[in-house]
Order: sequence, then C-alpha cells, then structure tokens
Amino acid sequence: MLEWKVPDHRWFLGAKTNIVDNALDRHADGPRRNHRAFLSIGEDGAERSISYGELRDRVSRLASGLRELGVGVGDRVIIYMPLTLEGIEAMLAVARLGAVHSVVYAGLGVGRCATGSSTLGRSS
Repeated sequence: MLEWKVPDHRWFLGAKTNIVDNALDRHADGPRRNHRAFLSIGEDGAERSISYGELRDRVSRLASGLRELGVGVGDRVIIYMPLTLEGIEAMLAVARLGAVHSVVYAGLGVGRCATGSSTLGRSS
C-alpha cells in the first residue's frame, strides 16, 4: 500500500480507480440521480442546472466521441474552454477514458499560454 524510501514515497501501489466512478456514477446510479449536480450562474445572471443523471449521460456521449477520435488510456488531452458546464463535462469525459487532462481556461490569451513566455505565472 505504501512505499517509503526517503525522500521518495508512493501510495496505493497497484491500485486502480476512476475518479468519474466516485464523483459521478455512484450518484447517478443511486437515489441522487435526479438531484442537482451543478448549478451554473453566467455573467448575465442566467442559471443553468444539471442533475447527476443528465450529467452522466452527457459525459458518456462526449467520452464516446473522444474514443472514436482515438483518445484512450494514458493519452494526454489539453482542454481549452471557458469554465462552464461543458468544460466540466469535458474534464469528466477525458478522465472516464483514463486519459490525463490539462485545463487552459479560454480567458487566457495565446500570448500568456506560449511556451517560454516571460510573463507566464507572474502578475503584471
């Protein structure tokens, strides 16, 4: 379960889990299926709500599409989207497939995201 060789350590050796199962599926399969999973309030004040069941259906559809594009276990995926319900669905869909994702919020301009940018990570 734990390997500790100072200064390195590793937990849960050989363990396998999928965060989507713990964060979404167990709720969508149970009595919370029709309960609200997320409430999103836009900049204009408009509210959007999605239940665990609806969220799982949307995540599953997106994961199927990504699988058809060839995304699978161990792949790396960059998600460049605003922080919206669709962005959350994308993160969950990539995780469902066992791929690793990195999120770049669409509010960051290309110049801020460029490799080697001298302003990356610094406040102006």
